[in-house]
Amino acid sequence: LSKRACRGSGGVGILVRNNVLTNYDIAVLSNKFEGILFVQLIHKTSRKSIGICVCYLPPASSSRGDHSQDFFDSLKSIVIENYHIENFLICGDLNARCGNAQEASVLHFIPKRTSVDTVINQVGKELLSTLDTLDMCMLNGRFSPSWDSYTSVSTNGMSVVDYILVPTKSFNSFKNFR
Repeated sequence: LSKRACRGSGGVGILVRNNVLTNYDIAVLSNKFEGILFVQLIHKTSRKSIGICVCYLPPASSSRGDHSQDFFDSLKSIVIENYHIENFLICGDLNARCGNAQEASVLHFIPKRTSVDTVINQVGKELLSTLDTLDMCMLNGRFSPSWDSYTSVSTNGMSVVDYILVPTKSFNSFKNFR
């Protein structure tokens, strides 16, 4: 998209094991916005389902520029359209650094989040605002300090920019997270 881009860009995907496909049907719920793909896995006999939304938001400093506001507006719209799905999660590289900031909507039964990355950036603030709007929370930093680590390690340093996000109502469905 840009002459400054050093490699191909764009898109997210989900790889599904063949043995999962024997038990589940998969429906694409949304792929309208570049960098966001929302699918639903529906069990063939019980019809129980789980929604999985995978995301990639390029860094604001990349050749693709800062589109975080459009990205989070689109993510909110997609989640609201599909909030009827009882169980869903959002995962991916959001290039958001949230430090130890807590989501305002977190309920008393959800443990306080402690991150190994203490830096917060503007995209992190936008992510936290989005989570509050959607009544969602992060799994990162909530289970065991020995399970938490940096999700990005490069010559530029270490950070936590990849997250698993779930509705607060579903938090207790997740027993461990590494």
